Amino acid sequence: MKKLFLLSLLLFINIVAAQTTARKSIKGEIIVPQNFQPEGIHVYNKTSGYGTASDEEGNFELLMATGDTLHFSAIQFEALEVIIIQSILDEGKLIVEINEGLNELPEILIRSHDLTGNVEEDLNRIVVPQLPGIPPIEGLENLPIRRLSPPNAAMNEIGGGVNHFPLLLKGIRLLFPKREKKEPPKTQWTTYEQVALEKKLRSRFDDEFFLDNSGIPVAEISAFASLVAEGGLDQSLLKKEKEIELIQFLMEKSEIYRSQK
Repeated sequence: MKKLFLLSLLLFINIVAAQTTARKSIKGEIIVPQNFQPEGIHVYNKTSGYGTASDEEGNFELLMATGDTLHFSAIQFEALEVIIIQSILDEGKLIVEINEGLNELPEILIRSHDLTGNVEEDLNRIVVPQLPGIPPIEGLENLPIRRLSPPNAAMNEIGGGVNHFPLLLKGIRLLFPKREKKEPPKTQWTTYEQVALEKKLRSRFDDEFFLDNSGIPVAEISAFASLVAEGGLDQSLLKKEKEIELIQFLMEKSEIYRSQK
């Protein structure tokens, strides 16, 4: 019992120490490949749960402590994680270099076929192996051919003394169609979900969309995405067929965002 109490006490002390860790504001710079813009790269401190985005020069500022893990992400770049060490805090400067994201296509195997384009000729050239143990059947060409009328689908379901339950079930489904379950709008968003929402919005719309249509600067898209999440965004609006409703929702929230500023 005493061992369990001591273990719980140590765990509590570690949690309190982690929550009260003193963090220092550190300025950072993100270097990107040539012909790429460093603006709008999301920087997320996975340890503290806070994040920001780089400006047009690739600069950012964030609270950090020794041992914190920073996650750098953007649509056009590879994800990057950096663990903060004491020397970074002493210098007060963090410089990272991020690489271009590469989309690899799956391998395609091209096989050659000796086809002539004549279906009848190509079918005759196909070799069908004889299964072992089954002798070939001869004399089938002399058997009389009896032509049967095509089966009637309606007779299969209604007549002939068959089961009428499938027909009854179809009638019930026509009278009482199945209603689609609507997912309730999400009201509580975690920090990780807000980051994922920002990525979805920025993959759907470019930076000019937020600036020209909503008046949101690129450096403030991350904060605007947080407002959208907390404003009761229904996740069903993220479907492609509801893009118009999503745009209308973003326009309404952009007015609220600008008024709050």
